[in-house]
Amino acid sequence: MPRRNLFIVLALQMFAALFVVTLVMEVLLRLCGISYPYLHTINPDLGFGLKPGAAMWQRDEGEAFLQVNSQGFLDREHTLPKPLGTLRIAFLGNSYVEADQVAQEKKFLSLLEQVLSACPGAHGKHIETLNFGIDAYSTAQDFILLRQKVLAYQPDVVVLVFFPGNDVQSNTVAWSHTLDRPYFSLLNGKLIENDEFRQTPFFQWQTSFPLRVFHTLIDHSRVAQVIYQRLKMMKAGEQTTSGDENNLQDGAYSLPKSADWSEAWDVTDALIVAMASDTKQNQASFLVAIGDRSEEVDPDPSHRIAGKITDFSSPVVRLQALGESHGFDVLSLAPLLASYAASKNVYLHGFSDTHVGHWNSDGHLAVATSMAPQLCSILSQRTK
Repeated sequence: MPRRNLFIVLALQMFAALFVVTLVMEVLLRLCGISYPYLHTINPDLGFGLKPGAAMWQRDEGEAFLQVNSQGFLDREHTLPKPLGTLRIAFLGNSYVEADQVAQEKKFLSLLEQVLSACPGAHGKHIETLNFGIDAYSTAQDFILLRQKVLAYQPDVVVLVFFPGNDVQSNTVAWSHTLDRPYFSLLNGKLIENDEFRQTPFFQWQTSFPLRVFHTLIDHSRVAQVIYQRLKMMKAGEQTTSGDENNLQDGAYSLPKSADWSEAWDVTDALIVAMASDTKQNQASFLVAIGDRSEEVDPDPSHRIAGKITDFSSPVVRLQALGESHGFDVLSLAPLLASYAASKNVYLHGFSDTHVGHWNSDGHLAVATSMAPQLCSILSQRTK
């Protein structure tokens, strides 16, 4: 056989063997339930979001089966318009609201439906919580999302779950150091949107034909998903996620000490006030629930003063004053969660001995328990 033909035969045999091995691996991965699909997608208005219909098991932090609904949120389906006899509470926020670390029935939103059903202010109506939380979303993205989608669901209450250490820095380029999302600035006291992210090379590449083909391959091949996941882990230095606490900015917990921090807080204040105004114009109540940090809610009170920060009150005082000035409620979760953790002797964050990261199952139960009285009060006031 001529050498050229022999080379062709060997190449075909190698290709056939590789195809068979890949096919066997694909079948085995599916039988074992191993998958790492690409959950996110590009959004021309918000920068990014969840891909409608995507589903996977998440085991990087905690363990849960994730199912994105048809509207692109990690929640069950909700109808438009709102059903009769229903009270809706919509939640906005980052990964703590998205909560892909625990099963749907263990999330604080699901638990709140059960707890609030006994609230006198519900008057026997069905309580329905809606999860609009997206990992890494800023207050600016929450504001746009509120206008674009949330208010169309006719919520009776809108809750912004706000984490100072994450959210303030995410609202300006100076601190977030990323151009994958829209930002706002203030001009003569008015919010001006900056959507230059659409012209960045990153966004252009994300919307290109080659990357769309790549994402299609990831969607349909478990082998490709495993390879892509491995590459991501290598890029991250083989480190699994431990929650947003790795990226917290301590500067948000003190009075602004620079022009950048002052700008970040001023823009954040304006965004929250605008969200409250839009919510009220749609005959709904608005609540800001200020999230905690793990060191604030350690079940051992002596451990709460061992960190770099011993006073977390500055953003709470600022936001409470903002709420009083503009007529919306502000709830600080940390004191309530700390009391819960101490009384039950449980850690509310993390899924390992480090006790840092997102809320675990005990954390979600504590959040639901802590939020319920405030939400019940709001519902009662609305029905007077």
